[in-house]
Amino acid sequence: MKKLSRVVFAYDGGFARAPDGNIYSQGGFPADNWGRYLEFAEQLIVTARMHDVGSSSGVVSSRELVSFVRVPSISSPTKALTNRPRAREILIQEISRADHLIARLPSEIGLLAIKVARKLGKKFSVELVGDPFTALFHYPKLYAKLYAPLLSLRTRLAVSSSRACIYVTRNKLQSRYPCSGHSAAASNVNFSLAPWDEVQALLQDKASKSRKSFSLIGSMATDYKGVDIAIKALSLLVKKGHDCDLRVLGPGNTDRLQELAESLGVAANVHFDGTRNSSQEVLAWLDQQTFYLQPSRSEGLPRSLIEAMSRGLPSAGSDRGGIPELLPDDLIFRNIDPVKLGAIMEKMLAFSAREYLDACRTSYEIASTYERKRLDEIRHNFWQKTLFS
Repeated sequence: MKKLSRVVFAYDGGFARAPDGNIYSQGGFPADNWGRYLEFAEQLIVTARMHDVGSSSGVVSSRELVSFVRVPSISSPTKALTNRPRAREILIQEISRADHLIARLPSEIGLLAIKVARKLGKKFSVELVGDPFTALFHYPKLYAKLYAPLLSLRTRLAVSSSRACIYVTRNKLQSRYPCSGHSAAASNVNFSLAPWDEVQALLQDKASKSRKSFSLIGSMATDYKGVDIAIKALSLLVKKGHDCDLRVLGPGNTDRLQELAESLGVAANVHFDGTRNSSQEVLAWLDQQTFYLQPSRSEGLPRSLIEAMSRGLPSAGSDRGGIPELLPDDLIFRNIDPVKLGAIMEKMLAFSAREYLDACRTSYEIASTYERKRLDEIRHNFWQKTLFS
C-alpha cells in the first residue's frame, strides 16, 4: 500500500512521559489507535502538550513508528502570550518536513498548526471531536465564557477551509461546523462487540437485584461531564427512599464532589472508583453496574456512553452534542436540570425485569452500529481519499 513519509498529528492532548520512557494517555489515545494513521504513513509525529510523571499512569500510548514532540501549552491567556512563539517554532520545524497535517479540534495547538500549515503551503485535514463553544461556555472562568464565540468562529473557519473533515457525530457537529471538502462520520469509540447471548447472561441478575447502581465515566478536572448534576439527581432519589448508588470512574481531584455529596446527605451512596488501565478493565467495571449516565454540559459523541451501551446498560443523558443521536428521546434530559435527570433515573429504577432487559437490548443494538470493524472501514476509506486523491 502506498504511504506518505511523515504525517503530523496536532492536538492539545495531555500526555505523560514516565521514567520508563513510555508515553501514557489518560485513555483517549491508546497505542493501537495510532494504527488508523500508520496504515497510510511511514512515520507519525504527535505534537501535543506533555508533562513528566514519576510513575506510569493511564494507558500506554507510545508505539513503534510514532514519535511524540512536546509543545508548550497555549490554552490560557497567559500561556498563549508566553508560550506561543516557542509553540509556533516547534510546529514549523515538524510541519515543514511533513507530507500532511492532521489537526484534531477543538484545540489551540491544532489551530496554530493549521495556521503554520497554510503559511508553509502544506495540506491539512481536521478531526472534529467536540463543540468548542459549549466546552468553553460551561468552563468556570469568565474569560473562557467570553472567548467561547471567538474559538467557535476560529474552528468554523478552520474546518470550512480544510481539505477534509471527519466528525465524531453523524449530524450535530456537521451542522455547526461544515466542511467545504469531503467529510465522514466516525466516533472515536474503539471496541469489538461481544455476542448478545454473552452480554445478556451478565445482565440477567441485575434485573432482579434490589440495590441498583448508576455509573458515569469522565474526568473530574472540569465540570464538563456533569458529575455534580448526577450527584444532585441521586440525592433526590435517596430522599424519596430509593436504594441506589452512583459510581464514578475517571481521573481528577474528587474533593469538591465529595463535599457536594456530603452536603446533600448522599456521601455513602457516591463512590469514586479511580481509573482503569485498559479498555478491558473499563468494560469489566461497566459489567458490575446497572445503568449508565451521561449528564454532560459539553460533548462530541461520548465514547464511554457507547461502550456502556455495548455492554447492554440502559442509559440516560443530556441533550448536548451527539448524545441525542444515541439515546431514545424519553431518556434525554434538557437544560442541564438535575430534577429532570432525577425523574428519568426514577423511571429507570421502576423498570420491571422484562422492561430492563428490553432496554438493555435497545442499548446493545444502537451500540452495535459503532462497532470497531464498521468504523475502521469508514476511517480507512476517509483517509485513503483524503491523503491520496
